[in-house]
Amino acid sequence: MMFWRQARERPAYIYVSEISHHFRDYAYAFGGGIWALLGPLFKTWEWTAFVGTTPEAARNNPGAYAHIDQVMDYVLPLKPADRCQIGDTVAFPVYAQAQMSRAYTVAVSGVQSGQPMIEGIFDHAATMLDEHLVPLPVEVARDRCMQCAAGSTRG
Repeated sequence: MMFWRQARERPAYIYVSEISHHFRDYAYAFGGGIWALLGPLFKTWEWTAFVGTTPEAARNNPGAYAHIDQVMDYVLPLKPADRCQIGDTVAFPVYAQAQMSRAYTVAVSGVQSGQPMIEGIFDHAATMLDEHLVPLPVEVARDRCMQCAAGSTRG
């Protein structure tokens, strides 16, 4: 059970990618791990990604997700393409399966207060890594997670 009611911040998840290419009327971001099981929801709900070179630019440049049938969404088609430049960062507020994306997952605290802090970096298998992306010993990872859950700051 999540303990967010006692926490200073509510847990949230955002998928971060970048625009890889344009094709026809769409801009495509690298995908991977977006649940195919959400397909019916992707077809009926409006999903918005935020695209830009800075947080402010992305906040002011929403792009509509255009669902295409895929087993896993390895690409994220967005419209309008002309507002998405190749290399732009894409922030997509949707759950992705990290083990399918082969991407790193980064736990960040302090976002609501405007003082973001990286609490941990994890590989696709949920192994905590150090700043050089080398797996940490289980005991060290456990201690860092417990410190974060307790709200204490690492030194």
